[in-house]
Amino acid sequence: TIVGSGERLRQVLGSLEEVVGQYFYAHDAWYLARDGYPIPERIVDTQVLSHLANPNSPHDLGFLNSQYADPPMPEYWKEREHYAGDLELVACKDVDVTARVERGLYRHLQRTGQWELADRTIIPWCRLAFELRRDGVRMDTALLDGEGKRLAGEVERRGREFAEASGTPIPKKSKTGIPSPHAISEHLYRTLGLPPQFHRKTRKLTADERALKK
Repeated sequence: TIVGSGERLRQVLGSLEEVVGQYFYAHDAWYLARDGYPIPERIVDTQVLSHLANPNSPHDLGFLNSQYADPPMPEYWKEREHYAGDLELVACKDVDVTARVERGLYRHLQRTGQWELADRTIIPWCRLAFELRRDGVRMDTALLDGEGKRLAGEVERRGREFAEASGTPIPKKSKTGIPSPHAISEHLYRTLGLPPQFHRKTRKLTADERALKK
């Protein structure tokens, strides 16, 4: 929860190189980006780090406080009952517990030999993933269109080569310019006499990728 002057918040965020938060990428980062606030370059999200520490356990702040906080805040789980009555106090305690959890997770990941992975890979890649979702990815549509046409032509060329070599007719309504799967199966198993391959579920003759590899 952001409380206080927007300009003061902008100054604080602009002066930071790193920020620690719980569910920061899921919530805070999007509110900040929407309202035009600067986002520090390095974001340490305790929820993300907790997935590395133990992917099978809960990842809410109450559970992380009980498992990793250094030191844990006693009866922190009760604070959710006071959100309506004293929101600012609860927000301050959330910040306190998040800092304790981050310190405890750092020490835990150091002990398990996972901190280098978190520090050099997970934390930077989370930032990159956020930026890609926020800004999108520029695409060369002309290049994609040209590549699509080239691949379509290659598929049609190979389909015709197969049809000519095997004597398998290409259906008149074919959009790809290649023989139908049924025609390919007929050629492989009846004309060439290869061992028939059957679909695992339907038990019908098939010329799918698995069958062609065999």
